[in-house]
Amino acid sequence: MASVAKSKAVDIWQFNDSRILAMHMTLQDWALLLLLSVLWGGSFFFVAVAVEELPPLTVVALRTGIAALTLLVIVRLRGERWPFAKGAIGEKFEIANKEIKKLERELENRRMAIITRHIKLVFLAVSPILMGLAATLYSASAAWEFTQAVWQKAGS
Repeated sequence: MASVAKSKAVDIWQFNDSRILAMHMTLQDWALLLLLSVLWGGSFFFVAVAVEELPPLTVVALRTGIAALTLLVIVRLRGERWPFAKGAIGEKFEIANKEIKKLERELENRRMAIITRHIKLVFLAVSPILMGLAATLYSASAAWEFTQAVWQKAGS
């Protein structure tokens, strides 16, 4: 099936200098295009009507369910393998789970880098204030001690 589709694609489009020179559509191609237009355009009309009576989430669930059942019937009629046969779904979930875990680790690494950067910025912004406060307190205490010593000498 793939080789037929590939050869058909080569026959349909002929390129020269990135410009389309010729396109030959058969009657079947035109019929499929017309069917696609009716189905696609009709879905907008029916959704607009359905949303007036049903909640949008229900409409989306119905559309998705009908599409899934239609695709499963087509797969069955063509005699192809069910997408969930012999652990195919399990394999896909395993691959997806590994990818998700990898992305989570990458996200955690980036999050820690961002947190570290923010702590560094806060420390750099606050440390001069803290150093100035410490210097002020130290000089105030030194001035207080000096004043106490002067007063004690003056009193004796």
